[in-house]
Amino acid sequence: MTEEKRSIIEALYIDNGDFDVERAVRVLKNLLSIQRGNCVAFFKKDLNLKAEDKVLAYALVKKALAYEGEVPDSSVSGRELKEKTNLKGGTVDVTLKRLKEEGKMLGGRIGSISKYEIPEHEVEGVIEQLEQLLVN
Repeated sequence: MTEEKRSIIEALYIDNGDFDVERAVRVLKNLLSIQRGNCVAFFKKDLNLKAEDKVLAYALVKKALAYEGEVPDSSVSGRELKEKTNLKGGTVDVTLKRLKEEGKMLGGRIGSISKYEIPEHEVEGVIEQLEQLLVN
């Protein structure tokens, strides 16, 4: 009975992995590459991505990596985003605040660190937003 309850409740968690990972990877590979082991993102220079696009793309990478079991969880911190995307601290902070207000990212403090991630119900919209970058 506990196992059955767990499977029913699992769908409510924001990190349940219930998204089209293959579609996400198809889009992401046109935007960036990541370094194996430390997950540093290398964005394709000719795309001229905005900070929001970089933050969402990296957050989607983390979600895909967590889905595959490559990283323990799909959340990202502001510090991680600064280190892995090469964005400036102020830019990351303002971008995260705006994305959180828009509902594209959820987050909060865990101890002394703020962690954020794309909620499951927003993943498809984020993928579509990133796909549009490739069309234009």
